[in-house]
Amino acid sequence: MAEVSALLASLLQMELDPAAASSGRLTTREQEVLGLILAGQSNRQIAERLFISPETVKTHVRHVLAKTGAARKAELCALRQAQTDR
Repeated sequence: MAEVSALLASLLQMELDPAAASSGRLTTREQEVLGLILAGQSNRQIAERLFISPETVKTHVRHVLAKTGAARKAELCALRQAQTDR
């Protein structure tokens, strides 16, 4: 879980894509969702773990992707792998 925390910290410091939401920072819930994505959880598993609906998870995932500039969840996971390979 330490590697997830390290990646999360680096993602929070990333320069945002110009189309990203105006707040620029991930909310606490978005950070939780990102951590679970990086842990390999599916949207359904994330929903069950956080006691929210799968549709709400999809919304959080969309926000995380927009704010980090990633196109897909797999891209976030690839960033994680690149961090651990250093």
